[in-house]
Amino acid sequence: MNLPRTAIFIEPQGTLRTSLIERKKILELAMPGQAYTSHPPHSTLLFGEYGSPEIWTGKLRAAVNSLPPFRLATDAWQEFPNDLQAAGGHTVAYRVKLSPELLRLQLTIAEVVAPFRESSSLQHPLADREPFASSLKHFGFPFVGPHWIPHFTIGSPRLPANDPLLASLMNGSPIHELHVNTISIWQVMADHHNRLTELALTGTAG
Repeated sequence: MNLPRTAIFIEPQGTLRTSLIERKKILELAMPGQAYTSHPPHSTLLFGEYGSPEIWTGKLRAAVNSLPPFRLATDAWQEFPNDLQAAGGHTVAYRVKLSPELLRLQLTIAEVVAPFRESSSLQHPLADREPFASSLKHFGFPFVGPHWIPHFTIGSPRLPANDPLLASLMNGSPIHELHVNTISIWQVMADHHNRLTELALTGTAG
């Protein structure tokens, strides 16, 4: 039985959002129903079972409000062959350059929300591998910390690595810039995503 989960996203804007949507459409037309293709454009900061968001959203809002906005850049194409989280699909994405500001944002979120994680969060394909197991134990999500590979996913088609469709999805420049001044909280049930609220980064850089 699928239970609702909570996701916290950075949503792309400008040329990155336009490019993501275009490539998702190409994949959906060529191979309907592939993993992640129907998901709203985003980069995941945290995802898991954290109880009712109403309980912790106020505390998270205060923490996020204290952080200053920052610049984010995609700098390469990213592939995750045989992606365990996508039933073995070949995930293609825009890789995000990992920065101190991005890591700080993720850790701030994780530290606020982690106390509300459910024990079921340990039931994950990566639960027997480090550093993912420790991240799951402490935060309910396997990718908190410097081992995280932030990205904006196009989709995860069930294709061999040399398939021309994969090459076409990664044709052109992957380089985009984004001003991160908000994050959003979503309720996720399988492929259905419900946007709950938006939180602003309104702090001053020190």
